[in-house]
Amino acid sequence: MDVARDTDNGGPKTDVLIVGYGPVGQLLSVLLAQRGRRVTVVERWPEPYRHPRAVGFDSEAARILASAGIGDSLEKFTEPARDHAWQNTKGETLIDHEVADRGHCTWPEALSAYQPALESALIEHGATLPRLRVLRGYEAVGLADDGDRVTLTVVGPDGERTDLTASWVVGCDGANSLVRASVGTTVTDLDFSYDWLICDVRLHEHREFRPNNLEICDPARPRTAVSAGPGHRRYEFMRVPADDPAHFGTVESAWELLRLFDVTPDNGVLDRHAVYTFQARWAEHWRAGRLLLAGDSAHLMPPFAGQGMCSGFRDAANLAWKLDLVLSGHAAPALLDTYTRERRAHVRHAVEMSVGLGRVVCMADPAAAADRDAAMLAARKRNIGPSAARRSVVRPLVDG
Repeated sequence: MDVARDTDNGGPKTDVLIVGYGPVGQLLSVLLAQRGRRVTVVERWPEPYRHPRAVGFDSEAARILASAGIGDSLEKFTEPARDHAWQNTKGETLIDHEVADRGHCTWPEALSAYQPALESALIEHGATLPRLRVLRGYEAVGLADDGDRVTLTVVGPDGERTDLTASWVVGCDGANSLVRASVGTTVTDLDFSYDWLICDVRLHEHREFRPNNLEICDPARPRTAVSAGPGHRRYEFMRVPADDPAHFGTVESAWELLRLFDVTPDNGVLDRHAVYTFQARWAEHWRAGRLLLAGDSAHLMPPFAGQGMCSGFRDAANLAWKLDLVLSGHAAPALLDTYTRERRAHVRHAVEMSVGLGRVVCMADPAAAADRDAAMLAARKRNIGPSAARRSVVRPLVDG
């Protein structure tokens, strides 16, 4: 593949250069290429990551994926989330929520998904689009906004440095984003951070889980058990003060903790285990000149509202049509300033909601947990039926 010749008649050969080819970069590249835009993606890893990170998305995210041309594939690696409950140490229900089969975008309100299969569907569809090229094994190491174009310096598999040019660059390059560093934005951090051990499991025999998605608010060991798509389960365990950090992330620790859910080497396969540090933050500025941010480069949030990947998909949908109008000359570049205003407000709501739910789950002080239980059980008793404590993640646009 020719990456050295990256200009045509003195202008950029690429309309949009995307740094990072995770699910948000994959979706954005497809949405732009479907509109006829010339898209180049730079991804430092030579092969796709084959294990799940996110485990689901909502009705609007499903609609966005369908608009990207993979709607018919979703049923192969998703299932309706069905229900979600929060219980205390005694098994008493603090919050419960029946997930509607039809959400506000007609798809189920929430879907559990196997992320590697989702990414494969996006990658395979992208490969059919002639104006999309993906450079795997190329690491972005330098970036310059030259006013009328952007120059990205990459190091290829052979160690050779190459300059790529484009009209616009979008950073979908995660928490340690090179593009965000070049944007130079401040970041709002809610200082909500905990270590959790993530375990992805395939059980040998089918089990019927009621509830299908469960948060156990146990101060001795906050933990989670959720669907991760057909045939897959995700178990998560918070690190508590009594844990030895060196032992906590080991496979031995994973199996010890999985026994809390009756999962053992005799009845399941541990596909992956890893310690993640949840964070809650967002960038204040998602655009500087010809540089833009999307996904984890712009925001990080705890998983408790299930909005991490969904928010990245909303970023891609919002940005794709605006970049298309600007590139076609039907809108001025100032249109892209509305991207930050619209998406940052929605992300802030999602992050704050995730933190609020996380404070319920992550409470490790027994006395405080007992007070929490009493207050939530009393509130539940006053509101017969599903808990009123679950607010909607849908936030109407009020600006932009």
